[in-house]
Amino acid sequence: MVEDIDRVRTGVPGLDDILNGGYPKGLVILISGGAGTGKSIYGIQFLYTGITKYEENGILVAVEERPRDIRRYMLGFGWDLKKLEDQNKLAIIDASAARLGIPSGEKYVEMRPFELDSLITTINKIVEKMNAKRLVIDSIPSLFLQFEHELAIRREILRLGSLVAETGCTTILTTEVEAGESRLSKFGVEEFICQGLIQLFMRERGNEMKRSLVVRKMRGTKHSTRRYPFDITPSGIAVFPGEEVY
Repeated sequence: MVEDIDRVRTGVPGLDDILNGGYPKGLVILISGGAGTGKSIYGIQFLYTGITKYEENGILVAVEERPRDIRRYMLGFGWDLKKLEDQNKLAIIDASAARLGIPSGEKYVEMRPFELDSLITTINKIVEKMNAKRLVIDSIPSLFLQFEHELAIRREILRLGSLVAETGCTTILTTEVEAGESRLSKFGVEEFICQGLIQLFMRERGNEMKRSLVVRKMRGTKHSTRRYPFDITPSGIAVFPGEEVY
């Protein structure tokens, strides 16, 4: 396998080691896991470190949480998202207001009726305006709550994969799975629209919960397929590639 490729640093200590240097540039990567595994933090850490360490502007599509809550939560890691927004290095698109049926005072808002094409148009405009290189959509299940039939959801997810790839950004999408489920994503199709897939796990060991991850696929690069522990520290997520989970 050829390894002379452009890479994008993940921003997560230890994860680049597993990925042989980082994500291949321009890939669409799915982060899949249950509640509390850290999917949203992975995504925002990817954006924050991309801006502050690698000078790569980013876009967050906030579907699960309100932007004001995200800004407050991330201050706990020392990540001042508002400062980056004021510097026009980070854009947060509020797609949660429509889902919750509440007004939004955000600069970028996707209101009802939700249209995937409208969202992608907004993303493309921001990419051009900010020269954004990184994109995170959190999360896919919340993005398509208005659809009643799973067939329609799957069709829209397939469209999402194609449209997001056209932005040119290295993209992270998040999706949920229920604890104990054998499938890799909420709807069983998300993993097929992405070139990379990282699964997050959280299981009880003794009297505490332990987190781990495995890189199921990452197109265009060698990577470890072993399961490794990770933790959510005061400064963000850290993976421990020197350790294994059995």
